[in-house]
Amino acid sequence: MNYQTPVLVDHQDRVAVVTLNRPSSLNAINLALLTGLVEALRTVQDADAIVVQASGRAFCAGEDLKETLAPTSGSLEELRRSFDLLQDVTRLMAGAPCPVVSAVQGYAVGAAPRSRWPPTTWWPGRRRG
Repeated sequence: MNYQTPVLVDHQDRVAVVTLNRPSSLNAINLALLTGLVEALRTVQDADAIVVQASGRAFCAGEDLKETLAPTSGSLEELRRSFDLLQDVTRLMAGAPCPVVSAVQGYAVGAAPRSRWPPTTWWPGRRRG
């Protein structure tokens, strides 16, 4: 498997398989993976089904804290473009004309901007608050 390519696309009959491919970082989201995922999801919209999986022992460890999502300038505008890409992932999956299935193994952590979504904890059977 080519670990230099952060997102791989394969077609098995009419099923598109999109693979997150940064196993050495537990598939943590950096700009290259994020851009590759958006591009991959755009190219497979004509499939009968889409499977999103990951190489290695974790599905996704969330945002790569060793790399910024604004690696070129560090500007707010560049960071905003990365956040738009995160939204594109959601839109492409939710708006796909076919089922989208995630084959999750190991860690599966979100990449939400921490300043926007403060952490909350909730357990079934326990009141929030």
